[in-house]
Amino acid sequence: MFTARVKFERGEGIRYISHLDMQRMVQRILRRAHIPMKYSEGFNPHPKLAFAMALAVGMTSDCEYFDVELESRVEPEELVGRINDHAPAGFIARTAVVSEEKLPSLTSMVEESGYNITGKVITIAAAEDLIRQIRDVKERDSILQRKRNKKGKYAEREIRPLIRQLEGKVEGERFILQTVLASGSQENLRPEVVLDLLDPEKNIMDWEEGVTIKRVFLGKKNGKELI
Repeated sequence: MFTARVKFERGEGIRYISHLDMQRMVQRILRRAHIPMKYSEGFNPHPKLAFAMALAVGMTSDCEYFDVELESRVEPEELVGRINDHAPAGFIARTAVVSEEKLPSLTSMVEESGYNITGKVITIAAAEDLIRQIRDVKERDSILQRKRNKKGKYAEREIRPLIRQLEGKVEGERFILQTVLASGSQENLRPEVVLDLLDPEKNIMDWEEGVTIKRVFLGKKNGKELI
């Protein structure tokens, strides 16, 4: 058995597709590229394919990953080339590894995500408020998030340790935020939560124009890549 781990970009052309549609799209790409995928047994066999972490609809990314089990070995450079020859606009395979050994699951390896967030502030005064809010979040020792659980009851959780880095600046009307957040199966924080902390009254950022969120890192702590 061989396992291929592929790192790919999700660009503008496919930013609005769901995670389920992304899974289906990758299956179609691999079939069209005649990648020798290994299938599960039973009445409804499906490719043995696993993704690192879902990306919210509307976001782009430089650093998504999937694993696929193969019936026979394909050299990494050939695998990347064949995928890109059959991928739609917006999907670009960047690099791959192929192993004869079983690799640790992607979900067990992910610990942090990095995001670049851009948008507009409403006024010059709002720009000063945004910088002040960033400083306030960084200086706080504790931030409690109130969240409804699966049973419909509200519970609080401490999220300050999940915000590993937060920097921001405003140039004219445009702001640029860079943040690193805890991600993965053990602890996870979405970038939208950070935006809510920075603009709780929705009177700093131009929400009608919206913000652009791009994942620029997905991996282990301290910037360690998955492959």
